[in-house]
Amino acid sequence: QAFERSGVLLRDIGQMSRSNWGRTAGHRVLDIPLFGVCPVESKSLVIVCGGGGSSRSGVTNALHVLSTHSNSILSPLSCTELHDVPVHLALNQNESLLAVAVGFGCKLYTIADTKLVPISNEVSDSPQSKTIPSRTAFVQFNADGTKLLLGFESGLLQLFTMITSETAIEKLLLDQEVHHESSLMDMHISRENVTTSLSKEQCIVWKFDAAEVKCLAKLTAQSEKVHERSSKKMFQLKCCRMHPIRGSEYVFIAEVVQKKSTFLSVWIRESRTKSELDSRGEYRCLLFQQVLKSPVTGMEFSKDGRMLAFGSASATLALYSVFITDRIRGANSQKKEPSVSLIPAWTSESSVPFLTREYSLHQLPISALCFAQNTNAIVTASPDYSVGIHMLAVADSSDRFVLILSLFALFLAFLFGFMR
Repeated sequence: QAFERSGVLLRDIGQMSRSNWGRTAGHRVLDIPLFGVCPVESKSLVIVCGGGGSSRSGVTNALHVLSTHSNSILSPLSCTELHDVPVHLALNQNESLLAVAVGFGCKLYTIADTKLVPISNEVSDSPQSKTIPSRTAFVQFNADGTKLLLGFESGLLQLFTMITSETAIEKLLLDQEVHHESSLMDMHISRENVTTSLSKEQCIVWKFDAAEVKCLAKLTAQSEKVHERSSKKMFQLKCCRMHPIRGSEYVFIAEVVQKKSTFLSVWIRESRTKSELDSRGEYRCLLFQQVLKSPVTGMEFSKDGRMLAFGSASATLALYSVFITDRIRGANSQKKEPSVSLIPAWTSESSVPFLTREYSLHQLPISALCFAQNTNAIVTASPDYSVGIHMLAVADSSDRFVLILSLFALFLAFLFGFMR
């Protein structure tokens, strides 16, 4: 009986810890596998995309708009069907324009209340130089929303300039393009129009100028140094992001080691003045730290750059607090040394045996994730047709009291069992 009581208490403690850090507030199953998610903070909406592809699979290709007004419910509001499967979403800064990576180009939409209104000037079957046509994998706006960056599976990057009038977008002009050396795994554009493109083996930092595209640096996996004696490559780069506030000064790269765990490397650019930004700069690694026990599938910053979330192939989540400081080297020194720290804030992975267990809202890997509700929630999407919302709230004093009381009752239950 004592062990039965302790088992109930253990489950209660695990449920309580999950309800305080990473409170699961909603779970919605849709009619399509999902590959992308994007928040619309001003309207308390979330847009997800996915489908069955261009062939006749019987599964539609669509964009779903869901409401996040309630913390416990994800309510479907509208659905827009497409001819091909959408795989990635991006929203401009003022949340007036949505870009969707679909087929061999992208489509643009405006958001009217809870519906998506298509714009006729789409980058459909956009020119891809003389390379073999490739499907669009990623799409993103720059900070002021005047440029649109497309990334293709073949490694091609194309930067478009948006020609707008007072009432509408007139056309998109192909400004510049550059080709990554291998297939594209991820990409990101910063405030200064500096772009990172990621392949399995290296991350290239590009600077898009008016005259030409410059390569600022080529960053490689840090785990390669650990396994340099091995004949097989035990690493694979998966995600890259630049800091939303510091820009290209800090580059974050997530890499999978031995097809199991995930490590994060943080790089800083040595030349940090604005005049030196246009020249080739040197990056060095400041931090190399394990962040997941399973392969990473997605990585996103909060808008203020203080939180960094990871989604994994085992459908788990991990949340970290990011601290960037400038430390003085010595007592008499005036030179400051930059420092980056990643502090675990919450994870759904099993951390303490018997007290916590690994849990997830999804049956398949997390395909996309984003912050929502002013960084108070994380929304995840998965090919298992489901989308989930995880509320982030620190335990209050009453919850801590219940936790302490539960632990004390657990101790009494074990003590009573041994006495009998």
